[in-house]
Amino acid sequence: MFADSQPQASNDSSIGSSAFAASVVTRLRRSSILAALVLTLLGGCASRPINPPISHADPSTGYRFLTRPQYSTANESLVILAFSGGGTRAAAFSYGVRRAISDRNRRDVEKRVKQEMRAERRAGR
Repeated sequence: MFADSQPQASNDSSIGSSAFAASVVTRLRRSSILAALVLTLLGGCASRPINPPISHADPSTGYRFLTRPQYSTANESLVILAFSGGGTRAAAFSYGVRRAISDRNRRDVEKRVKQEMRAERRAGR
């Protein structure tokens, strides 16, 4: 009887060790998934390097109100847009607004050209 119980005891220990190994593997999987999740979230908080400060700014150049006559000869409207924020969302929003204004201006120009063409056709009749 003692001989029969001996192999059974070793068999129980192998079952226990395989269950232990399975639980270790499960814990490692959970830990690695958690670590990957944490690294992904922290990666979203990464920032770009800070731009160096401007050492000199020449107010007589660039796109400024005072230098506008250099860039525009026609008497046209001046629109100044100032967007706040330095992140990706702020840049995307600013780009979207600028693009919408550009598209609207293009549609207005196309509409004006069509109206002028109709007026010329009517005058030419």
